[in-house]
Amino acid sequence: AFAWRRAWTIECKSCKALRSSSKELLHWLRLRKTQIMIEQMEDLRKKERQLGDLNKQLKIKVATEHSYLH
Repeated sequence: AFAWRRAWTIECKSCKALRSSSKELLHWLRLRKTQIMIEQMEDLRKKERQLGDLNKQLKIKVATEHSYLH
C-alpha cells in the first residue's frame, strides 16, 4: 500500500508540475501573440501613412496636370 501511495504522490506532483509548466507556456504564447499583433498594427499604421502621403502627391499631380489642360 505504501508503494502505491508513493507512486500516486509522485504522479500527482508530476501532474501539478505539468499543469504549472502548461500555464507558463500558455502565458508566454499569449504574450507573444499580443506582441506580434502590436507589431502588425504598427506596420499597418506605417503603410497607412505612406499611402496617405502618396495620395496627397497624386492629388497634387492631378490638380497640376488639370490646370495645364485648362
